[in-house]
Amino acid sequence: MLVNFRFENFLSFNQMNTFSMTLGKTKLHQRNILKNDSIDLLKFATVYGANASGKSNFISTISFAQDIILNGLNNVAISNMYNRNDEANSQRVSRFEFEILLDSKIYSYGFSILISEMKIVEEWFYDITNKEIEIFSRSNDVIFNYDYFNFDENSKLRINVYSQDISSNRTDLFLTSLNKGKNEIMTEDGKALFKDVFNWFSNTLEVISPDEVTKEFGLTYQNQEYLDKLGKYLKNSDTGVTKVLLEKTEDSMEGMPVSLDKQVRNKILQDFVESENESKKVKLSAMIRTPKSIYIFEKSGDELITFELKFVHSKDNVKYSFNEESDGTIRLVELFSVLNNQKEKVFVIDELDRSLHPILTYDFVKKFLLKDGTNQLIISTHEDRLLDLSLLRRDEIWFVNKDDKGNSLLYSLEDYKERFDKNILNAYLDGRYGAIPKIISNFTISDSDYYMEEGK
Repeated sequence: MLVNFRFENFLSFNQMNTFSMTLGKTKLHQRNILKNDSIDLLKFATVYGANASGKSNFISTISFAQDIILNGLNNVAISNMYNRNDEANSQRVSRFEFEILLDSKIYSYGFSILISEMKIVEEWFYDITNKEIEIFSRSNDVIFNYDYFNFDENSKLRINVYSQDISSNRTDLFLTSLNKGKNEIMTEDGKALFKDVFNWFSNTLEVISPDEVTKEFGLTYQNQEYLDKLGKYLKNSDTGVTKVLLEKTEDSMEGMPVSLDKQVRNKILQDFVESENESKKVKLSAMIRTPKSIYIFEKSGDELITFELKFVHSKDNVKYSFNEESDGTIRLVELFSVLNNQKEKVFVIDELDRSLHPILTYDFVKKFLLKDGTNQLIISTHEDRLLDLSLLRRDEIWFVNKDDKGNSLLYSLEDYKERFDKNILNAYLDGRYGAIPKIISNFTISDSDYYMEEGK
């Protein structure tokens, strides 16, 4: 789970900003809290701001730091992504630090990079559960705390080799290097060194831009129970859909040229055969989303079986393809895996409310807050109906605003210590918390004159 995220000198953010999923002083909505032995955390957070205030930049910052951890600097496009509102920032490091909860322990992992020179400057990893214990740090050389783990001599030698190799490598992180190696380094209690931390960034943290879907999207469509749940959700959301099913088809995929259709099918079949040779215990399936529809593929013997995702409407009982549905219905289908997910996840979604009616956005968040599990959801949105203290806590509501120099600042409603019965929606629209557009009229006619003209 995410505890805190700190960052500076990246995109529109200049000085250090801190985003937190820790609890404030409010006592409301205990169901919105994930109870843990080490620290209680929030399930949800929403970020508001005017257009171009920095909401998407905040989410892009999380995604960027994740990419560096998983892939290194050489595989990430970062040209001029430092804060350019001050020329001196080109020679100032950009910092990124995550505090995460894993197996009842709280870890602080971070790094700094000099973006203009494409190099890693520092890296650090601490256990901060009860007191601050340095596990490793890196500036010029890696300093490793061997006493924190139980290692045999062979493992110590291998860590030393990795440490020496990474000293001259300014494009890969030490954490990445240890997890990209062919052979894992094991502690005496049988755990792979830092594998759980690396897997948190690889599998638990999931950042979703407005034009992306979750990793689980489409992977569960061959599961009839999932389709039944999806159909019920769409029906209850008044989309007109009463049922979702997979229909076997032998036609070419809609929206794809026949020649390309054949190439894709052959490649999928080849991948299935190769996967079966490696492991015969895995049930294989694949999904293709064309401009017209969604197709699921399964292997039966030497043949590829094709299914198309179909949506049944109550009025005419006719089956419709995915992209024949409305944008709002498509968005609900894309987001449903967040509500259905049973694994531990930290979903970070930019523009959750895209194409959704305000009531559906409100309902989606409410359903997420009511579901059990260890998921966290962080969103950016313009949907002001969520600014409701009967639904959310003060510490779950965040704002992004820009100063006169164009630098973004991230802050929480908790800073304002508003009463639980205050109408924060009206206060927000009145500008009490900032983070709203400052509109300057380009017309000579005044608002009062306009409405007088309309009333004639």
